[in-house]
Amino acid sequence: MSQTHSLFWRPLPAVLAIALLTIVALGQPGTASADTITTPDSNGSVGSNSSLALDASGFPVVSYYDVTNGDLKVMHCNDANCAGGDESITSPDTTGNVGWYTSLELDASGFPVVSYYDVG
Repeated sequence: MSQTHSLFWRPLPAVLAIALLTIVALGQPGTASADTITTPDSNGSVGSNSSLALDASGFPVVSYYDVTNGDLKVMHCNDANCAGGDESITSPDTTGNVGWYTSLELDASGFPVVSYYDVG
């Protein structure tokens, strides 16, 4: 007995994939404090390959890759949850396709030192 197999191809609707840098500040276990989720940078597809450190005040400093522009970005939050809406976001390197696989540390003075991959 022979079988007939049919293959149908149907284009799927276009899906726009956008990544957003998201910060989650977890509340203390066993207390009434709630988790806080914020999106301090939502300009395009951003937040890939991120690295985070806390400054002396406990505020996040984050390095990450901006996929939309192919740039390295560094953000310094002005509060513990990055919820102020006016965080300092800079692009210290914008030449070529830079900022993949970031790693961030703060030096003795609290300034960010970032290593990253430069695709070229």
